Amino acid sequence: MCYWPAMLIKLPLGELISGCPMTAKAKIETLDNENKSITFAVLEGDILSFYTSFKAKLEVMDAGYAKWSIEYEKADESAPDPEVYRNFAVTLSKGLDAYLN
Repeated sequence: MCYWPAMLIKLPLGELISGCPMTAKAKIETLDNENKSITFAVLEGDILSFYTSFKAKLEVMDAGYAKWSIEYEKADESAPDPEVYRNFAVTLSKGLDAYLN
């Protein structure tokens, strides 16, 4: 397992929740070559106005498909469930697939 604490990524999340452009600054928390997974932890950005913590994990399964999971804690009860990020995950997965192929 590799750790890259200094690698930061600025993610344009589009207009997912508020109808306004949103961004998040995330770091690659873990890169696990053996299990073919990457875990991103959000450090700052618009997304943290809805969640006090937010991590997303991307796993490449043996069948060749991507599996995303999200670990989060809502800032308050009015925060939406993170299913609104599904389209972003699909777009990111397709972009990664195109880059790798």
